[in-house]
Amino acid sequence: MTETTQRGMPIPLLSEWFDYIGGPHAAVTNLTITITPVTGGSPVVGPTSTGISNLATGIYVYTWTPAGDAALGDYVIVWSATEGDASDLVEVTSAAVGDDQTADVWYCTREDVMRAQDWKETARTAAQIDRAIAGATGEIEGLTHRRFYPMLATKSWDWPREQGGRSWRLWLDGNELIEAAAVVSGGVTLTDGDYYLEPRNSGPPFTNVQVNRDGNAVWGGGSNIQRAIEITGLWGYTARGATAGTLAETLDDTETAVDVSNSAAIGVGQILRVGAERMIVTAKSQLDTGQNLGANLGAMNNEVTVAVGSGAAFAVDEVILIDSERMLIIDIAANTLTVKRAWDGSVLAAHISGADIYAPRTLTVQRGALGTTAASHATSATVYKHLVPAQVRNYAVALAVVTVLSDQGGWARTVGSGENEREAAGRALVKARDALARSYARKARHRAV
Repeated sequence: MTETTQRGMPIPLLSEWFDYIGGPHAAVTNLTITITPVTGGSPVVGPTSTGISNLATGIYVYTWTPAGDAALGDYVIVWSATEGDASDLVEVTSAAVGDDQTADVWYCTREDVMRAQDWKETARTAAQIDRAIAGATGEIEGLTHRRFYPMLATKSWDWPREQGGRSWRLWLDGNELIEAAAVVSGGVTLTDGDYYLEPRNSGPPFTNVQVNRDGNAVWGGGSNIQRAIEITGLWGYTARGATAGTLAETLDDTETAVDVSNSAAIGVGQILRVGAERMIVTAKSQLDTGQNLGANLGAMNNEVTVAVGSGAAFAVDEVILIDSERMLIIDIAANTLTVKRAWDGSVLAAHISGADIYAPRTLTVQRGALGTTAASHATSATVYKHLVPAQVRNYAVALAVVTVLSDQGGWARTVGSGENEREAAGRALVKARDALARSYARKARHRAV
């Protein structure tokens, strides 16, 4: 079956190897990948082994992001190893017409959901989780009638409104405003003193804009009542953020592979901001940290001390890769990392002093997301991650987990056994949903018509 992806969108390519048909998975050696257009010409990838991750015995994955101007059509994926070759097809399509936002906005990350159930990362599991998170995000927005992310946009209103109302107050209806950059009424740009964003004591978000009744500004007044008022600004419930490391490279305005200093703070689905530009993370891949193993490490679970040249180059909760074994950093003291071995389904192995240490610090991102413009950024520029309200994030994680478990159980999940077996009721999820609605669902506002 041919898989499909879009220009600029990452796709995980999975390769599974077996001892024999129907037999157990088997490891292979000297594995490389080559990606070539079916129509012919030079390969667009490889042959290369760089970027291939060994998820488990005999299971390998490579994440490919077709260029923004990649030729449309089918591509041949060839996996080559000492033990043999395998091939597959991937179709590259263009983005949907008029679809400027190619990456979905999520209210939790893929890593949040995987950690909740200690799921191992495979291409199949990742795709299943991604669908569950997208569904959870949609349910939250439908329940609360809110968007919990910032979008830079211009919105317009007719004036006077057919429903009437106060001549000095503009209700924003289904929109919530975080901050205004420009307010234009009847073709005239209002100054900051000409209007007030309300409610001033509890916003943002702001739900209405009022002209200053002590001034000369008015709503409307132009030659046409249609779209007489335009407001350009940051829309949504919140734009709160937190630092998430820095850029580890100079970035121009076209690159979609972004190297960062800390992968622990950033997950797939995260909204990032660098300067005035926002980006959405769609994938993560390994990057050489520039650090090497300072002493031999045996293939034993109790050997949890990893000596490095600089402990400051790492962060607690970051996952590192040495050879084909992943390890979770749980503590850092000077230049010594304390880790959990064989993390994320990888295989416990011995490692020789001097081995390179990798971390998933190369992010594949949607540039110029949420109404912003892609720009150039300097090395060491601060990276900020968007903070979704904790209750919203927690419900997104819980709903995504339940969705994946239900999917795996054929939507017939049960608890207990024998005479005590019964359908899983999910009461805790219902309570969480009700609590979310009480805290964040927008209340209806009625007008006379």
